[in-house]
Amino acid sequence: MKRLLISVLVAFSTLIFINGQGDAGLSGTDNSSVINIDRLEEILCDWAGAYSDKNGTDFSDTLHFHLAGSDHYRYIVFSDGDYTLYEGMHPDAVLIFTASLDTYNRIYRGEMSGMTAVGRANITEPAPLDIILANGMTLGKVNWEWAYYTLGNFFNIHPANRTLLGIEHSRKVHGGNAVALFYSVGYRSAWYHIGRGEMLNESGERDPFNQSFVILSGSGTAKIGNDTIQLRENEAYYIRPMQEHKVWSDTEKGITLLWNAWGSEAW
Repeated sequence: MKRLLISVLVAFSTLIFINGQGDAGLSGTDNSSVINIDRLEEILCDWAGAYSDKNGTDFSDTLHFHLAGSDHYRYIVFSDGDYTLYEGMHPDAVLIFTASLDTYNRIYRGEMSGMTAVGRANITEPAPLDIILANGMTLGKVNWEWAYYTLGNFFNIHPANRTLLGIEHSRKVHGGNAVALFYSVGYRSAWYHIGRGEMLNESGERDPFNQSFVILSGSGTAKIGNDTIQLRENEAYYIRPMQEHKVWSDTEKGITLLWNAWGSEAW
């Protein structure tokens, strides 16, 4: 298996890391990396079992994984309601999920969702859960419906994809504390908290799709188009396509909202 792994790594010398940084510091096998890969395999098997249950007996797919900072790759083949975990890198892999063991553990424990871990304001920015492209794959060729489904369902062991909300489960995206919720081509949703002195979309975001802010708690201010609006809980606001929008708060409590986006451009 080790010989196969080495030959596959040579074949994949043109791997593209989405954040542009590469995986600095690939390491050989030592005791700590063995422990890490054993734990990763446990996590992957638990996720795979839950994923098989969600998809039923007619489902088939192959998913690929990397332990960041190492030369460890694993892939899972799903077929006939079951799965098999393999060592090494599949020669036909085109998209590989990569993360540190700490990130895999946090997602597994539900401390951070897979969608939150991979989220970023710009695709070239680094994220805890990242993507490696191989075999000529580019971002323009990615099947995003498949990617969103996999991120939302594989990386969540709960049968109904429970996602925990709160600042402790969030990451800073677009200037706010975000928990990505449910994504598909044509729909996106996220929980946001904007604390005192923080601003969501500080530069003034303009997007080619419909959006809404549903204020869950707290208060703040929004600029939507040419209007400056005072936001209070139990209110909802609509943002038209290409309408500039930003949200901020100067209150001690800040403001918490549910963000939704929909339409053919919301992919």
